[in-house]
Amino acid sequence: MEVKVKRRTGFMGAASKVVLLVDEKEETKLKNNEEYNVTSNKNSITLKAKQMFFGSNALEAKNGDNVELKINPICLLLYVVSFVLLFIAVFNDGREIKLLFLAGALILLIITSIFSVKSWFVLK
Repeated sequence: MEVKVKRRTGFMGAASKVVLLVDEKEETKLKNNEEYNVTSNKNSITLKAKQMFFGSNALEAKNGDNVELKINPICLLLYVVSFVLLFIAVFNDGREIKLLFLAGALILLIITSIFSVKSWFVLK
């Protein structure tokens, strides 16, 4: 059986490769827009991806499937919003408002980090 996997993550994380796991074992490391054909003797395989502490959902793939590896748009939005809040906090003069934006940014960064452990990438 053969499954085609293509990484399409854009600019986020483009500097480092994403590890492709097949049945919980490291198969290869993918650069952005790189394709890889997974071959196996099994009827189906389980695919996952990881990069540092970021991870993905598990996907069961069958013969002939085309799988895309993308960044979860919700995680990306949370990440960007947290840095916007942090930027606003740094350049704000009011002490109370600065602390409010800083607290919001830190809370959102923590939530994003926890959520991204198994959801930064999406396999579909």
